[in-house]
Amino acid sequence: MKQGQPKVVYRRLEVGQGAERRRRRRLIIGVGIATALVAAIALATRGGGDSTADDAKPPAADAHTRTGAQRASARMARELGSERMFSTSARHDLLRSILASEGREEEIRAYDAQYAPLTKRIGLDPAGKPPLGAQFISRATPAGTALRSYTGSAAEVSVWCSTLFGLTGQSARQEIPVEDGWLTMTMSMVWQDGQWRMADMKQKDGPEPGTAAAREFAAAPVR
Repeated sequence: MKQGQPKVVYRRLEVGQGAERRRRRRLIIGVGIATALVAAIALATRGGGDSTADDAKPPAADAHTRTGAQRASARMARELGSERMFSTSARHDLLRSILASEGREEEIRAYDAQYAPLTKRIGLDPAGKPPLGAQFISRATPAGTALRSYTGSAAEVSVWCSTLFGLTGQSARQEIPVEDGWLTMTMSMVWQDGQWRMADMKQKDGPEPGTAAAREFAAAPVR
């Protein structure tokens, strides 16, 4: 990522608290197109926000093709939007598995600098766990991809994601109602060590479904 680019995918929301309103950063990571959103909520409820053993495994290499680059980008977007990013050890494992080698450790430190205080502020422990009795949900589901460029050794892929994020339960320090949204992550990918790796990522809000911008995206490749 370029210097100054946020390492946490977020948007700003106005959060009301009594007579006062204060501006705070709010993640919007998750799931959502119509029926997909319903399925995601069911999955979150069933899984309870815990990572599985399969989640902890490094991703399998994708094909050295245009489709492979898009599939890898979509998978990385999903992983960057998951609860794993709020656990220090899981985040480090994930980033080491997807980032390009050049500047990797510096990038990991940059992610830490944003995720560590945020994790504490929303009431999670260093392992990304909420207080007992609360439920933390962070999901990203790629709705579509657009291949911006491809040379064989490098590719630029935009991944359009539906998002779901929230922290609920009476034991939560500050309850964050579960909310859905849309964002696009544009990833600069390089073919390195026999797999696609992420060299850079830029993020922006939207587009909303049904708009001309949304129609630029083809269905995301199957995971």
